Amino acid sequence: MMCKILNKISFKENKRRYLNLKGIFSRRFAYKGPDVVQIDLTDRCNSHCLICWLHSLFVKEDKNTKELDFITLKNFISYIAKSGTKEIIFSGGGEPFFYSKIWEVLEFTQKAGLTFRINTNFTLLSREDINRLLSFNNLVSLTVSIWAGEASLYSKLHNRDSDIFFKIKNNLKFLNISKPRALYVKVFVVVNNLNYSKLAGLIDLSTETGCNAIELGVPDVIPGVTDSFLLSKEQLSFLKQDFIKIIRNLNGKNHGIKIINKNIFLRRISNSKACYGAYDSFVERIPCYAGWTFLRLRANGDFNSCLKSHRIPIGNFYKDSFPLVWNGLLQQEFREKGLSIPKDKKYFKVIGNSFDEDVGCKRVCDNILTNEHLYKIIKFLPWI
Repeated sequence: MMCKILNKISFKENKRRYLNLKGIFSRRFAYKGPDVVQIDLTDRCNSHCLICWLHSLFVKEDKNTKELDFITLKNFISYIAKSGTKEIIFSGGGEPFFYSKIWEVLEFTQKAGLTFRINTNFTLLSREDINRLLSFNNLVSLTVSIWAGEASLYSKLHNRDSDIFFKIKNNLKFLNISKPRALYVKVFVVVNNLNYSKLAGLIDLSTETGCNAIELGVPDVIPGVTDSFLLSKEQLSFLKQDFIKIIRNLNGKNHGIKIINKNIFLRRISNSKACYGAYDSFVERIPCYAGWTFLRLRANGDFNSCLKSHRIPIGNFYKDSFPLVWNGLLQQEFREKGLSIPKDKKYFKVIGNSFDEDVGCKRVCDNILTNEHLYKIIKFLPWI
């Protein structure tokens, strides 16, 4: 049976999986590049989303306006394409379409043979831009962060004119009518205490605009800054019951819209510490493999081992060569500590936005789905 499965997988894919496992078993070293690289092209943004860690009006720190140097970035993309990376996610602290060389980057990424995904607020694109975007065959998904199914709530959550909501809505309709079937378009929502009772409106919006799915996130707050948007125990109880009803209704009607992370979202809002902003206690029970499968490049040039490790960079792409960073001592330390159960609280307390030693990764782990998938495979391998 295993031979039949392997025969259906390409040699290149089998090699990728083998080298990932070889690295994991070594506990420190990687024999190929990361499968997925998230690139924060810029920290510039035209929104002030209430819960944003960088651009919220409640964040008083100096707002970064950095963006990556285009020439250096091209060299980096060329290198990771040869190292075994499959995919790039253009996302981060700013709006990707605010990057001064966005179209050149997308063209270069396609020529390098890498597939890519884009996370965007979708406010800067004209219909001509959308047609241009649809010309990229290697674009596999577009995630539109909108958080609300109605104009007034959208305006409140993102600190933008309500007219922008209707522009996004019309552009989503145009996009989904024009796009190839293979392009996956989903609406992303951070569920907080302002929109938690309005999820049905997002279903309607997604249906009306022809999107494929909805992804639901939880507020990754900064303690003492944006934690006023956390849901109370009573609100979480309501949300859980309402969410279960929505799922049943979608299943019962054989609805075209999917909530792609419904199980993990339900687990997160059911966490006993969700009202304090801690949702992923489960990470304490499984190893972390992000050190082999993922890398983040931030707009200031810092490399991060995972999406939430921005306070412990492992190098900088203006100063350090990628091979030395990817298998450097700091990345090796992250890998080894990630595999250890129980987790080193002193080390992981700086993951995310909290300094609480009992929180760290347990707040929100953006790499948890990949980690869970790999753990289900690895724990049953006979040679471990």
